[in-house]
Amino acid sequence: MLKDVATTEGGIKGLWSSFKVAAAGKTFLREVSYSLHMTFDSYDKDVAHRALETARAVCQDNGGYEVDNTLPTVFRAHPFGGVRTVLLGKDGEVWLPVHGFMPLSKAVEIGNATEAFFDERRELMEKYGIKSSYLTCFSGTEFVIEPSLYWRDELGEFRLSLIEEEFQEKWKGFDAEPEIRRVALKMRDEMRDLYDAKGCCHLQLGKYYPYQEMMANEPLKQLLNDVKDALDPKRTMNPGSLGLR
Repeated sequence: MLKDVATTEGGIKGLWSSFKVAAAGKTFLREVSYSLHMTFDSYDKDVAHRALETARAVCQDNGGYEVDNTLPTVFRAHPFGGVRTVLLGKDGEVWLPVHGFMPLSKAVEIGNATEAFFDERRELMEKYGIKSSYLTCFSGTEFVIEPSLYWRDELGEFRLSLIEEEFQEKWKGFDAEPEIRRVALKMRDEMRDLYDAKGCCHLQLGKYYPYQEMMANEPLKQLLNDVKDALDPKRTMNPGSLGLR
């Protein structure tokens, strides 16, 4: 990771950035409930810097304080951290995300609904040892929220086959927890339905999100099926995806 940071910027600046990342680590986040990490790009360094200064002033005027820029530095240098980091929690927990995609104007409403969702199920989550987190991001007028659920469960051959050997050995003995899994999967479905009821869209459709059920446009549904008939009349390519059977 430090090598990626050093080589991304190059030279003395890259070495200095990698040293700062190593020195800061993640300890500065221990007492932080919520954090905001931003990067600024522009055709001109001075323009990007002015945008950064404006954002810094807005955050400080609203009670925020600045922390080390470790996370955006590392993420920019190494944006894809390996399969394990998108399959499992840091201690080998099963990691299950769900998300909603919406106009920025609905961000507060959906954020409050998400907080209320977890508050209503706090005792249930504590009973079964289910933890949660969520990330948000926006670009222009578009906003995404992605809650995640984590719980200790048997990882199975699929997950174990995709992670490094040292973690395979460490986590392969986890017991199956079907009851906890049932509760977590139900919560995920409830979050999906909550976002659908609020008018959210989804960035990954596949077979999980009710794509056609939410489409209040019969001609568009027919067009979708006509395209599928023309390109895949036997329905052999990813059958069931987008509700096309």
